[in-house]
Amino acid sequence: MNMFSYDFIFGEHHASPCGMLVLCSLFLFSKKKEIKEEAVRTGSRGKHLYITSGVVLIAAAVFMPAELDFLILKLAFVLTGAFALVYDRAAKIPLVILMIYTAATTFPIIIANYAETGYAKTAVVPVKAIAWIMGLPLGVNDQLLNMLTLTGDSITVMVTAACAGPTTMGVFLGLFALMHLDMPLPLKRAVCIFAFGVAGTWLQSLIRILIILGMGYNFGEEALWTAHFWTIYILFPVWYLVFAFVYFKQVGRKSLAKPT
Repeated sequence: MNMFSYDFIFGEHHASPCGMLVLCSLFLFSKKKEIKEEAVRTGSRGKHLYITSGVVLIAAAVFMPAELDFLILKLAFVLTGAFALVYDRAAKIPLVILMIYTAATTFPIIIANYAETGYAKTAVVPVKAIAWIMGLPLGVNDQLLNMLTLTGDSITVMVTAACAGPTTMGVFLGLFALMHLDMPLPLKRAVCIFAFGVAGTWLQSLIRILIILGMGYNFGEEALWTAHFWTIYILFPVWYLVFAFVYFKQVGRKSLAKPT
């Protein structure tokens, strides 16, 4: 399958890593002046550290799984590693951006492999309680949800860790890191804003599941799967606009607090 095809990016939910790649690339482009200045600066301070980082990155790329999902990450490791070998200290910003991209894109993979059940239950337990309050006839058996629709059909779905939103959480972590790198906040305020963002990202994943179940209950299984496909591309961007607004307001408060 072509990794730049619609089916790969949207049909298999690879829009998040692709979007993070674009944002990280734009951030790097915006820092090209600082990177160029470091590239022409003389001196050997820290040079060996960056050269070692370059070797480690290229070696890590060699041992990454030979799967399409890791192709972009492998390429990023090789390019950043080669850059570090040639320009040493100028690779500081690219290395930080690579760490952010890696953390954002591998977070859902780590959750799927090491915390599948626990992460899924962070959604199942509250969804069960909220569905009861909403009056949805929802039966819950561990991660399996079953309900009778208004037409009398029975729908059974499994809530996996992926449903609980590790992908959007990973994207949030990456976006927050980029914003804080570019427009840093005081530590205490940054921690509060970060906690607010994590809670909001988790909550929008719960809302997404409830919308999916509501669509299935009212309009049937086909509507449920249609909502399952599209809601992730609507809810998270809307939520992040709200978060970005709050973040920028905090940055504005920081600027006003500076003495003139």
